Amino acid sequence: MKIISDLIYKVKEAFKSKEYRHAYVDEFLNVSIATQIKVLREQRGREWSQKDLADKVGMKQPRISVMENVNYSSWSINTLRKLAKAFDLTLRVSFESFGERIKEIDQFNREALERASFEEDPYFKPEPIDIPVRVGMLLGASFSLESPEVSKEVEDKTMGRLFYFDVKQKTSKNKMDAYQEEKAMPRYERLLETNQKQAGATQ
Repeated sequence: MKIISDLIYKVKEAFKSKEYRHAYVDEFLNVSIATQIKVLREQRGREWSQKDLADKVGMKQPRISVMENVNYSSWSINTLRKLAKAFDLTLRVSFESFGERIKEIDQFNREALERASFEEDPYFKPEPIDIPVRVGMLLGASFSLESPEVSKEVEDKTMGRLFYFDVKQKTSKNKMDAYQEEKAMPRYERLLETNQKQAGATQ
């Protein structure tokens, strides 16, 4: 059973007031943006001073200092886009429920605010991972390709039906294109040719 912290319990009770909950989350939004800007800058090393960030964004250093102040509230989407580009991140702006916001408040810490730049993003690292690939076509066959070494059965379908094949291979992302070209597509082309011949024979 999860124990709710005293802070979160008090916040949940206070949020029953509409004016209070909107004022609270507005203040938290300002604090979280300002804090994250500072956290992201410091995460990137000592060479990222406020002046360095200002140069990357095309601003003056005092402007960055102001935006890292938790009392700042005059945010604009355009400014946040510039900051995201400087950090080599993507900006997300979304509407959230109050329940989700309370979860963010409860988990508000430095680690939760850190983000990896594109160069450091593990998603783009060529490490072995499982990658599902699906290709759909308006053709008359259906088959599944689970590994390049396993023979497949072709199930005839009425021409015009949607079919797909799945590939889930333990491989590196940077090898996926070569894998598709060398293994998956030749098999697909042979199956397509067979299917077209069968369809022609039934006409």
